[in-house]
Amino acid sequence: MIRSVQHSDGEVILPEGQLGTGFCVLESGAIEVVKGDNVLQTIENAGTVFGELSEILGEKRPVTIRAKGDCVIRHVEENL
Repeated sequence: MIRSVQHSDGEVILPEGQLGTGFCVLESGAIEVVKGDNVLQTIENAGTVFGELSEILGEKRPVTIRAKGDCVIRHVEENL
């Protein structure tokens, strides 16, 4: 399934500790990569792919991805 979803500021898109399926693409806006209380990186480039390594490596996500402001994310929920 492929779907575009609008996320609000601060909303968790991909939580830490979850085993992923598929991947996401940033369509517009910005996201933050967060570990604990620390923002490790802010991503603002439309077309950026994220969230795929959890499924590829078969490991739980080590970080949380959350919206920084309003953003639109394309969720591709297909097994890689």
